[in-house]
Amino acid sequence: MTALNEASVDRSDVVNSILSGGMQAFNQRDYASSINMLREYVKQDPRNFQAYFTMAKSYWESGQRSGAVEALGQALKINPTSGDALQYMFKLR
Repeated sequence: MTALNEASVDRSDVVNSILSGGMQAFNQRDYASSINMLREYVKQDPRNFQAYFTMAKSYWESGQRSGAVEALGQALKINPTSGDALQYMFKLR
C-alpha cells in the first residue's frame, strides 16, 4: 500500500513532499532524482509552472535536451509570459 492510499495520510502533504523533494534534488544537483520526483508530482498537479520549469532545467543539466524542451513547453503553456522561462528557451537553442 502506498502512502497516497493510506487514510491517515493527508494526500496534499504527500504531494507537496514530492514537489519539495524534487526542488531539493535539483538544488543538490541530483538531476535524475529531481526529474523522477517532478514527473510524479505533475501527474497530481499538472498546472504547476514551477514544477515543469525546474524539470526542464533538470533535464537540461543532465544532458537530456528533448526532455528539457518538452518540460519547458509545458511550463510555457501554463505561463506563456514567464520571463524566466522565455529566457531559458533561448538557452535551449
